[in-house]
Amino acid sequence: MARTADTSTFKNWLKDQCGECVSFDEPMSRHTSFKVGGPAEIFARPHTMDMACRIVLKARETGVPVFMAGDGTNLVVADRGIRGLVLVLHGIPSDVSFEEQTGGTVLVTAHAGVRTRTLCRLAIERGFRGMNFALGIPGTMGGNIAMNAGTHLGAMDQVVHSIRVLLDNGDTETLDRQDLRFSYRKLDYPARFGADSSPVIVGASLLLEKGDREQIHREAQEILQRRTASQPVSLPNAGCIFKNPEGGDPAGKLIDMAGLKGRVKGGAMISDRHANFIVNTGNARAEDILSLIELAQKEVFDRFRVELETEVKRVGL
Repeated sequence: MARTADTSTFKNWLKDQCGECVSFDEPMSRHTSFKVGGPAEIFARPHTMDMACRIVLKARETGVPVFMAGDGTNLVVADRGIRGLVLVLHGIPSDVSFEEQTGGTVLVTAHAGVRTRTLCRLAIERGFRGMNFALGIPGTMGGNIAMNAGTHLGAMDQVVHSIRVLLDNGDTETLDRQDLRFSYRKLDYPARFGADSSPVIVGASLLLEKGDREQIHREAQEILQRRTASQPVSLPNAGCIFKNPEGGDPAGKLIDMAGLKGRVKGGAMISDRHANFIVNTGNARAEDILSLIELAQKEVFDRFRVELETEVKRVGL
């Protein structure tokens, strides 16, 4: 039986403990890359990782559901909003450390709220190879590890050395790479955690290689130029909407062949530049985006008998 949330107690505790880092009925359109979404019942942006952990534990103690929103880059938040707590970690200062290892490698450690673009920039500046695949991937390190984000050049599982998670009892535990089960756009925890466990990634270490800084910089420029030329970077979007089916044409090509490029619903459009992107042309609602997602799934299945699985998360009421 689901536990009844003591939301009033949790809200009062937050106002007392967090002050300006918490707001109520906060429009999620301010915090998602799609620029859509109704209000979060409770929205917290703590300034320290210790406070973030305390907030999560208090929410669990009072039965308030917790949603880790990362940087809001892989989400379609319902127009009616989200019940419970939405927590973001990117308000915590980006404290990134570098530790040289044997064999020409370096261990890069940061908290989960550090933006992936920050890690990519630092790696390029210092001449560390391994993060260029992630150039242009929005979001935070924790969120991108949780979904094993990637491109055709690679994915997070190729560089993760370990992660640090907050457990249900308030303890933290470090899980090495061999403890983690990565798959396409997914991370599963060891079976011992149980199906009802909900560990929260609070930090991670990435293993990169020392390389030639100028060469890594040139490669980065080429990757970003290709991305700018092929993706709708000038309009609000959430990256690729669908996972690429195994052993066949990529999702974008299937949607294009179904004749859906440029299809409009309200303020949303299937990009005429890359069909696996949906863009907000200015006044989209979540329901517009979801309608286009369902349309693409239906048309691709009807024509090619391929079921498209979403890469973005639908959350909210």
